[in-house]
Amino acid sequence: MSLRVFYVVFGTGAPRAALLSAILFATHPIHTEAVSGIVGRADLLCALFVFVALLSYVRAVKGMSEDISNKAQNCFRKGDKCGHSMLYLLLTAASSATAMLCKEVGITALGVCSAYDVLLAHGGLIGRTLISLTIGHNHRALSLWRNLPDGVVRGLIWRHVLLAVTGIALLVARWVVMGSTVPKFMKVDNPASFLDSIFFRSLNYQYTYSMNALLLVLPIWLCFDWSMGCVPVIVSFSDPRLLTLPVLWVSFIMLLRRGMTQGKGSQTSRCVLMALAMGIVPFLPATNIFFRVGFVIAERVLYLPAAGFCILVVTGMRELGATNHVSKRVLQFGYVLLVVVFILRCQQRSRDWLTEKQLFSSGLDVCPLNAKVHYNMGKVAADTGDVVEAVRRYREALRLNPDYDQAMNNLANILKDQGHLDEALHFLQQATTLRPDFAAAWMNLGIVQASLGDHASAENSYLTALTHRSVYPDCLYNLGNLYLEKGDHTAALATWTNATSLKPSLAVAWTNMLILLDSQGLYQPAIEVADKALRHLPNEPALHFNLANTLGKLNRYEESESHFLQATNLDPSNANYWANLGVLYHRWHLQQTRPWYPNQSADSLLQIHLCSTRIGATRLRCVPKELGTANRKSPA
Repeated sequence: MSLRVFYVVFGTGAPRAALLSAILFATHPIHTEAVSGIVGRADLLCALFVFVALLSYVRAVKGMSEDISNKAQNCFRKGDKCGHSMLYLLLTAASSATAMLCKEVGITALGVCSAYDVLLAHGGLIGRTLISLTIGHNHRALSLWRNLPDGVVRGLIWRHVLLAVTGIALLVARWVVMGSTVPKFMKVDNPASFLDSIFFRSLNYQYTYSMNALLLVLPIWLCFDWSMGCVPVIVSFSDPRLLTLPVLWVSFIMLLRRGMTQGKGSQTSRCVLMALAMGIVPFLPATNIFFRVGFVIAERVLYLPAAGFCILVVTGMRELGATNHVSKRVLQFGYVLLVVVFILRCQQRSRDWLTEKQLFSSGLDVCPLNAKVHYNMGKVAADTGDVVEAVRRYREALRLNPDYDQAMNNLANILKDQGHLDEALHFLQQATTLRPDFAAAWMNLGIVQASLGDHASAENSYLTALTHRSVYPDCLYNLGNLYLEKGDHTAALATWTNATSLKPSLAVAWTNMLILLDSQGLYQPAIEVADKALRHLPNEPALHFNLANTLGKLNRYEESESHFLQATNLDPSNANYWANLGVLYHRWHLQQTRPWYPNQSADSLLQIHLCSTRIGATRLRCVPKELGTANRKSPA
């Protein structure tokens, strides 16, 4: 698809240039994030439909140009061709809308189509006319204007009206979908956008533009996240990074000047201008000019602008080759070397995306001051059981960003498990103060407060969490445990019932309901709850075990045996299951005259004996059931 687009830019007379640009575009390392990450599918689909929109628009413009060349007066004289052009224009609008549904940047397809219409269509006559007017060559502009075929300007205006209407419609639809509000971001996401000084805010924005350009030219420093201190804010005129701004604007002005050059190299000029358009227009939504964005630098937003960069590289090679300043063999060698380096860098970067740990470790190499990278490393360490490393990473994240509420929440969870309740309480209180709607932190705060015996505060924290997240079954489960500790069995049962209605797979809540009803002597309701739970969780051994105990108390031995056997099959290493099965057979034998253990083989009986011996059983007894009061924590 990109090859077709580059054919459009370079024209039919330069297929080799289009191929070279397509190869560069395919191998550019900046695309690795979009290709390797599953979330990058949005960027790939967006780019696909942007290219479809442009190619459809090209067909529409060529169709209308043919009508003009045939001196068609209106759509009725050449109905078929005009009809085809209209279909391609509608396809352009539909593709732009689809691209925007994939990613908001997709709406810039309309701008790219407009750039093609002005700069490349009809031999670039309209673009050259506008450039001549801009640089003050009025006579040349008048001459070019007179050479325009009849109907070209009218067709241009008509197409741009259609593009404008499509763009406005898409923006209105987006505004309605967003609830007539713009997205809200925190300071850590884009610190420069929160500066009070408009001047320094502008300087920081321009610096990020230069960093994005550098990533296209030199894709060495690639990172999955550039927020939270990865790019420190410029707040002083003595900051040496300000030197990149003149380099950025001088380079842009030189390219723009070359693009506006008329005469013999007008085809090259048009390619340069189109390359700038394809590099800048898709990047506009990320410039912070129209609205605040939730990132500092993001490699994914450079997926489409990379096409403009590739066109500039190949155009520069053609210029150098045409002027004989550089040998063609040197240019060829340089191009091959560049592609090889890009491929090797892509392979290296793709390996970084194989695992979370490798990805986050590579992020530390590029952005050691990024608190989010340390936070993610802490999560990986916690998931692998390396608690010491997790605590170290979370504390480092908080050192770099003292207001990092998510790091406070996760660190508090670990400290709570280690018994450092007071420190965990401090971090969670600080997290909820910084972010009052942080439901997970409120729930975890309730867990710590309950562990400290402050039941009233714990209940208030759980209820606060539920006000901020109404569908929160884990919080309801913990609240039920709190009611159980307070002795309010009715409230505990009702709360667990709500939890299971929201999340039928919450096995611990079902188990607690079953055991609580059983302990109160409500055997039939307990059986009904168990039957309902097993419809959702047929392979949950704890449910079969507790239901078997209840059935055994009602002397329903065959049913009890069936559920005990299912529990032991699902969890054969649980000694309690085997011990209680042995107790069942003992009671069953005492009440019936049938042979001992009628349905069990010698191997099964031996296994029951060994399991009972393993747990230190000196006599037949029923292992007591305990309500599951272990709280369910929520990581950030």
